[in-house]
Amino acid sequence: DDNGTVIYNKELSKKRSNFIYNEIIGKVPIRNDFEIINFGEGKLVSINYNENRKVVVYFLENFELQFEDYVVNNLFIKKEIDDVDIKLIEDFKYGNDSLLKKTINESSIGTLFQLNDINFQFDSAELDDFSKKKLDNWISFLLELPKLKIVIQGHICCVIRDDFYLSSRRAKSIKDYFVKKGVEENRIKYIGYGSEKPIYKIPEKNGYESLKNRRVEILIVEN
Repeated sequence: DDNGTVIYNKELSKKRSNFIYNEIIGKVPIRNDFEIINFGEGKLVSINYNENRKVVVYFLENFELQFEDYVVNNLFIKKEIDDVDIKLIEDFKYGNDSLLKKTINESSIGTLFQLNDINFQFDSAELDDFSKKKLDNWISFLLELPKLKIVIQGHICCVIRDDFYLSSRRAKSIKDYFVKKGVEENRIKYIGYGSEKPIYKIPEKNGYESLKNRRVEILIVEN
């Protein structure tokens, strides 16, 4: 919590998380790249002190281990973009590619492009051919703007669940397609939000609301 100085609270959070680590080390398998992150009072979420004083441990059960890389990736990317000031742009507002390219080129860090007509096979991460053609425009922009770095964000619709695996797979599928077409891999990251950030309340009222929730976005993180 924010009782005490910033320096004191940073050190206190370090001591507390290290205590928990020492309690579990050797008792459960831990990844080689396991990290302890100490926020101090930097991530206050409530006016209630008790809700701010906590240690969070991310633990996967055996059936989830196949998704381990997605879980770890999401944690790192969330940390990276958590404080980015987001400005949303929907690309369907632009009538031609040259205007969209100009907008992308002039975009500041934090500009979020909401893509339309990006579809996948049912319950899979396989892009359809029409979506690939739509993404080819972005590939040409990325190749012409070599300083541009992005995070691809995936979302699903229709059910309230803490399930970012499908959305992560879909976002990674787009990243893989970009890389296959010649965009440097170090310029592209991805994250899946599952149904955590719907535009319309779930369950949706109609197909249009489901379509808007089941979306792909591209966030500019460096230009």
